[in-house]
Amino acid sequence: MSNPQDGAAPDPRLVSLSTLAQGAVEELWQTALAQVLENIDDPNTAADFKRKITLEFVIEPADDRRSAKVTFRSGVKTAGVKAVGTAVYLGRHEGRLAAVEAIPQEELFPRPASKPALVQGGGA
Repeated sequence: MSNPQDGAAPDPRLVSLSTLAQGAVEELWQTALAQVLENIDDPNTAADFKRKITLEFVIEPADDRRSAKVTFRSGVKTAGVKAVGTAVYLGRHEGRLAAVEAIPQEELFPRPASKPALVQGGGA
C-alpha cells in the first residue's frame, strides 16, 4: 500500500468515503444536510435546538476474513415543530359533548381606532 505523503499516488481501488458504493455515502450526507438546513430555516422550529447528522457504517466480515459486507445509512435529528396551544371550553351542546375554542380577548374587546380625548376640567 502506498503512502500519499511519500509522493506516490494513492491506489484508486482503495476504499474511501468518496468512492464507497460509487459515492453513495456523499449523497447520503448531502441529503441529510439538506434536511437539517431546511429544519433550521423553518420558523416553526426552535432556533437554538442542536441538529445532528449521524453516518453509521456496519462492516460484516466473511468467515474467511478475506471480504466483508459494508452497509451504511444516515440518521438525522432535527427540531420538532413548536407546540401551539389554545384553550377550549367543554360542555354539552344540544345534548352532545362539545368543545368550543375560547375567543381571544382582542375579539371580545377590540381596541378603539383612536384614543379617548383627555377632558380638562374645572374645579369647584
